[in-house]
Amino acid sequence: MRRAGLFLFISVFLVLLVGCDGWQVTSSGGSEEAEQSVEENLSKMESTVEEAEDFESAGWSTMEYMNNLVKIGKPAVPKILEVVKDKSKNSNLRSLLIHEVLGNIKDEKCIDPLIDIAEDNEEDEGVRENAVKVLGKFKDERALPLLKDLLYSKSESLKEASLYALSGYHDNEDAALAVIDFLRNSEDEGERMLACKVLGSMAHPVAIPFLIDSLKNGKGRGEKLWAAYALGARNLRSEEGIQALRDALYDETAPQREILVALINQREHEIVREFLRYLVEELKKNPDRNKRSDIEWLLRSAGWAYFTYKIKDPEVVPILEDALELSQFGITKGWLASALTFITGKSYKAGNYSPGYFEQHKEGVLRMEKEILRKRRRERNEGR
Repeated sequence: MRRAGLFLFISVFLVLLVGCDGWQVTSSGGSEEAEQSVEENLSKMESTVEEAEDFESAGWSTMEYMNNLVKIGKPAVPKILEVVKDKSKNSNLRSLLIHEVLGNIKDEKCIDPLIDIAEDNEEDEGVRENAVKVLGKFKDERALPLLKDLLYSKSESLKEASLYALSGYHDNEDAALAVIDFLRNSEDEGERMLACKVLGSMAHPVAIPFLIDSLKNGKGRGEKLWAAYALGARNLRSEEGIQALRDALYDETAPQREILVALINQREHEIVREFLRYLVEELKKNPDRNKRSDIEWLLRSAGWAYFTYKIKDPEVVPILEDALELSQFGITKGWLASALTFITGKSYKAGNYSPGYFEQHKEGVLRMEKEILRKRRRERNEGR
């Protein structure tokens, strides 16, 4: 996870720096000055990586050289590929060059060499993993057979890297069907969750019935959660998907909070109002502490969504007003009052919590509330 975080930070940093003044090599063969700079930066990068204690420190300490190589661009690729293909070179050096330099230059001449590296069973696994991930950035049909095969690799890191790469194949039915087959054949909760996440990124409509099945019958909460996110996204919206989300709102094993927020954000007002009325009616029954906590958590999540996403639905006002009156938790009242104040323009009281307080502290308050709910659910599951 630390390596993935490092890659993300460095990638963003390099993209930003490349926009600054630097090498501007436009000729097809490059220039002597640029070629000399490539060799100098590769040499400095290699010696720095050799001296680094670990991969993370190697990444931080070579950012300047990687930035210089990305700025030079395509003329730097032949020399970089020489290093990348040389198995005698440091594997951390090769991984950084693949992921952070070639992955940002995006020269199609890299595709075949990267495929060769990714399919080489004798190659270092970390180097293969990064080659696989960068292939996903090109979205090239030549890499698709390999990526599909690696979904069933014995290596967990290569399997995950292949899913990561396939997520870049937007609107590619062949790639989507490969991930669907993987989802259908896997019994592992983590793999199924990741497959749903990838299908959401790919946004191909062929995935909709399978995401609906995961939402209804998923093997874990993570799978249901990412299926819900995918079905609730604007780029994969469908009538059957929205209906499945509506049904899942009433399923206590489903990620109700995330589904409710997604439907509010999608402006599915009728479905949301119907569910909020249901919650208000449940509150009127004076439920026990645990049931009330769950209901109020959903109500304040609704208030948070209306307020945060600046969504106005005048017809929801009387329902939120009833919820505000029935609520026994100050923080729920605060979010509901904040939402009502935004929607109507009138001032609603919320005990010790003002709408202004939530505007300043909304993310922190929500994190605190999530942790409280997790603790209560754990206690219930343990039979306390």
